[in-house]
Amino acid sequence: MPKFAAHIEFLTKDCTQNSDCDDGIFCNGVEVCNAGKCEFGSAVVCNDGLACTNDICNEAAGMCEYPVKTCSEPGATGQCSEPAGCEFTYGATLETWTGIGGATISNLMTATNNLNTPPNSSVRLGSLLESPTNQADNYGQRIKGWLVAPQTGLYTFWIASDDEGRLYLSTDDNPANKVQIANVPGWSNSREWTKFPSNQQSAQISLVAGRAYYMEALMKEGGGGDNLALAWAYGTQAQEVIPSHHMRMEQPQTASPTNAPTKTPTALPTLPPTTATPTNVPTNVPTPEPTTASPTNAPTNVPTAEPTTVSPTNAPTNAPMGPPTTATPTPLPTTAPPTNQPTSQPTSLCLDILDKVICQGTGGRCEWVNGKNSGCINAPSGPSPPSPSPPSPTPPSSSCTCSTITDSKSCSGCGNCSWSGKDKVCAAL
Repeated sequence: MPKFAAHIEFLTKDCTQNSDCDDGIFCNGVEVCNAGKCEFGSAVVCNDGLACTNDICNEAAGMCEYPVKTCSEPGATGQCSEPAGCEFTYGATLETWTGIGGATISNLMTATNNLNTPPNSSVRLGSLLESPTNQADNYGQRIKGWLVAPQTGLYTFWIASDDEGRLYLSTDDNPANKVQIANVPGWSNSREWTKFPSNQQSAQISLVAGRAYYMEALMKEGGGGDNLALAWAYGTQAQEVIPSHHMRMEQPQTASPTNAPTKTPTALPTLPPTTATPTNVPTNVPTPEPTTASPTNAPTNVPTAEPTTVSPTNAPTNAPMGPPTTATPTPLPTTAPPTNQPTSQPTSLCLDILDKVICQGTGGRCEWVNGKNSGCINAPSGPSPPSPSPPSPTPPSSSCTCSTITDSKSCSGCGNCSWSGKDKVCAAL
């Protein structure tokens, strides 16, 4: 039985309990029996409270289902997040200011409600860069966003509007660099691109694929019909209303032509060379070689008893040290008499006491002091000061001595003198 016929039968059906009123349809709710007559119940509400799911009542399954929401529409794909729901990256923003008289852009600039105040409405254009036509009077509109060029090449743009309209394009992604490239000085019908050919059409503009360019269009409606649309053509692409999927509602993180980083920065400060030697280490001073001037470093084969003329401890500490030297120690001063002085050492012995005048084999003479041999003096010109004599040996038994050469028989009161060669000793009595 068709559902409509079942509902007619349901309205005239008598009942004694709720089950008598069940129409077999899940999604229209549970029917009840009231005072012997059936009554419709409340429709099933499927709501899981999530923004990123679709709430569906599945009649065939007799239950609610919540499939994940797909954020898509013609020419645009978005992302879904809780609790906002679908958010689209692609598209342009259409802003509207209402209650503004006049038919020129200047009215939109200077009125109390103007471009510098929050718009009365702001919606996303997700399909084409075109506003609804013939919707109101005395209002102004702005389409804005970032155009991403699909390919590198020359582009031509057009604008159609009612009333006055202006089209701006930036040289990069910075809105401050926008310039007017086309306009409608009066009004045109919807998508009428050639009413003012020299105004509505731009010159050819070079764009780079993948780079973003800020775009903005203004329209001011006074009365009568109203419209606003933007078109382009490039390469083999014929003229068309610009699809919204080439636009971004927020500034993309893509380099624009004038802001693109260069390979060679021009404003970077000059950096010191990376191979620079630390400032506290001179680069042209050779490393000093080990020095042997210190006493602790002196060679072990140098006699320590010989004096030096330069004390190592007094050497300048900052003087560069050369390689170790083997300089001969400074010779000690000698005590030898000048060569014209007679020597105190005999060159030939005076063999016995009779050699009073001549030293044997030398031509000199013997010198005797108290019977002791003082040496053989070589110089013939007078005697030289006698060399000190070694001390006489102590007599073995007394302190008496043989004082003269005549003491040949006896020592003065203490014994006999005994002679052996040139020496004499006093023998004990």
